[in-house]
Amino acid sequence: MEYWDIYDADKKLTGRTMKRNDWCLKDGEYHLTVLGVVARSDHTFLITKRVMTKAWAPGWWEVSGGAAQAGEASRDAVLREVKEETGLDAGSAEGGYLFTYKRENPGEGDNYFVDVYRFVMDVEDADLKPELARIEENDEEIKERFAVALKFGTAGLRGVLGAGTNRMNIYVVRQATQGLANWVKTQGGTQTVAISYDSRIKSDVFAKNAASVLAANGIKVRIYDALMPVPALSFATRYYNCNAGVMVTASHNPAKYNGYKAYGPDGCQMTDDNRLPWQRCCGSLLYYWEMEEI
Repeated sequence: MEYWDIYDADKKLTGRTMKRNDWCLKDGEYHLTVLGVVARSDHTFLITKRVMTKAWAPGWWEVSGGAAQAGEASRDAVLREVKEETGLDAGSAEGGYLFTYKRENPGEGDNYFVDVYRFVMDVEDADLKPELARIEENDEEIKERFAVALKFGTAGLRGVLGAGTNRMNIYVVRQATQGLANWVKTQGGTQTVAISYDSRIKSDVFAKNAASVLAANGIKVRIYDALMPVPALSFATRYYNCNAGVMVTASHNPAKYNGYKAYGPDGCQMTDDNRLPWQRCCGSLLYYWEMEEI
């Protein structure tokens, strides 16, 4: 059970706690939330799209954030939220705390402070910029790329390479991997994931991004240093007693596609029954977009 600290109107700890989402706060009492705005040096900002299974605001775009847990410092909370929702480690990034505001909902038991942070990080996706520039002000092209997210099919994701939540790119790979990491951390065992990749466009890039997200979550990674087929991934997953395996491939699809397949500890593709638990763990879809500087 997750607990939150209760603060007074001066943002001082009262020494009491509340259960998560147990809206029992009286007027003048608050809990603490955080927002982590991730910016790049080119003045674009990272925004995330809430998954459709969320009870509140499904499908909405937002920046990373959430509630601070009991005993958790504000900065620790925002670094945790950014990593959980995007797979990015902002601990060494430039920037930090900006300001605090508060939200009051009289009679609803849900009053909260919001500590806002900004972190400046450069993430490489330069090849997507020309595509985004080309579709600017083209509503149909934007909708086709961003209105929906890639759907999980047989054992994972497959899609056309490109910009958007409905394409295969490093952001979609990171989002899927964060979901896998969340699931692996509930499984015990060796806390290890094996990764392999084929010769398709960006397969090596996607594999290394997946490895980085897993490592940031404290999960050990066994990644091949050369192209290896699916049987090699299955072998490594079983040989090293891994919790899961990731194969970056689009199988039989045309060259403009790539994909992300998940394998269980038995070295077999995850079926609908055992895929859904970690699929539900997936965080928000994310993408950089131009916004006003704050």
